[in-house]
Amino acid sequence: MKVTLGFDLNCFTNRYVEPEVWTEFVASCGVRCVQFNFDLIDFMLPWQVQQSLVTRTVLCCRAKEICIKSAFGGQNHHQNYLGHPDLVVAAACESYYRRMADLCAALGGEGFGTCFAITTTSVQRNPRRRQEVISRAVDAYHRLGEYSKEIGLKYLLYEPTSTPRETAATFTENDELLARLGSMAIPMRLCLDVGHRNL
Repeated sequence: MKVTLGFDLNCFTNRYVEPEVWTEFVASCGVRCVQFNFDLIDFMLPWQVQQSLVTRTVLCCRAKEICIKSAFGGQNHHQNYLGHPDLVVAAACESYYRRMADLCAALGGEGFGTCFAITTTSVQRNPRRRQEVISRAVDAYHRLGEYSKEIGLKYLLYEPTSTPRETAATFTENDELLARLGSMAIPMRLCLDVGHRNL
């Protein structure tokens, strides 16, 4: 099995946001592969602002021979999103994932993701409501898979968590989710955080 050492740029948030700086740091460590973090270029910024930062980032990566393999949500966007209890809000948040997909594709990444669907305390305490929210998120990921495939991405990601309320905290739930997502237009893959080990 081939293993590639890379950086997840989450630790660079608000420290090394300039592409000229973080690419220099990565290259100085002899690393050539990174997982981009959406805190470095916020997908909520106007697209023309994103484009300017994307251009700088791509040029810096090219100069330092750094590959952006994938992209992932950061501290700024650790929100309910697809797990929001309000149906209208959750539906609107689906457009955020399309923004993530667009930004990832512009950076040359293969796939993107964030937490699966963070629920609220009241939803977590109500098994029926929790299943409704999870099912709604599963449906949304199927649509997002189709969109992401159209713009050239190869997979989506989600992060198993250490907190049941944030979903995907057990082997059993991850197995169930991956089975329900198995017919997506592109594969759903896990982005493992080895620090999430208490469950």
